[in-house]
Amino acid sequence: MKQFTRAVRAHWGIENACHWCLNVAYREDENRIRDENLREGFACFRRFTLSLLK
Repeated sequence: MKQFTRAVRAHWGIENACHWCLNVAYREDENRIRDENLREGFACFRRFTLSLLK
């Protein structure tokens, strides 16, 4: 059970760090794009450019 909880915490630590970077750099939480395809495209673009910045 301890190994499972460590794995879950590690996963969410990575997720939270990525989300925090996206929110700080691109204010992703304030995104108001309504069209689903456009929203997904911008999300991919943001993650791609964030990986280039890192």
